[in-house]
Amino acid sequence: MTRDNLNRVLAIAFCVALACACAAGIWRYAYLQGLAQLDKQGQGGLTLATDRFTGELRRFRELAVLMAEHPVLSDLTKDPSQQVAAQAVLQSATDKSGALAFYYADRQGRILSQTGSQTLSPAGATYFERAMQGALGAFHGRIGPDGRRVYAYAAPAFAERGLGWVARSVGELARVVQEKMIKRRLGSCPAPKAGSGRAGSRYSLVLRSR
Repeated sequence: MTRDNLNRVLAIAFCVALACACAAGIWRYAYLQGLAQLDKQGQGGLTLATDRFTGELRRFRELAVLMAEHPVLSDLTKDPSQQVAAQAVLQSATDKSGALAFYYADRQGRILSQTGSQTLSPAGATYFERAMQGALGAFHGRIGPDGRRVYAYAAPAFAERGLGWVARSVGELARVVQEKMIKRRLGSCPAPKAGSGRAGSRYSLVLRSR
């Protein structure tokens, strides 16, 4: 091979290598841009899922707070004859809201009325003590022999004197909701686009870890 031919081959090889390097750079840039777009879409889906999940929990919490002031339940602590009426109130709320259980307990943690096959044991529990101090108590964990994962909100019930409610808890109304039911209600929530492992795994973690 003459020197001119060698130079020609080297020039062609250099041009081919330069073209390959440019193509690789363009491909990598497009790939990274695509990943960034997928991650942005995943973040949007994650935010939406989180907002909807916390929104559902807020609804369950608000119902417990509102029902805690029901006059039938308030009278139950001093008039045991109201138990049938209280049972009807709680059963109606359970049927309409899809809760796993409702219960109403006095200051000693004794359950005076309840619905549902599974409930909590309030006496001595942190969420119960918080409700007895006039604040909203919360519980998240497993209950029952089958280990159902549940959320529970315990709202304080206040005594009525004179013109209104006084800051003294006489009982506690708790609403127990199964986590599976919340996930079922969120079934229509759009998931992030597939392709971004980090975004997809974080989206799944929202419902698995709560």
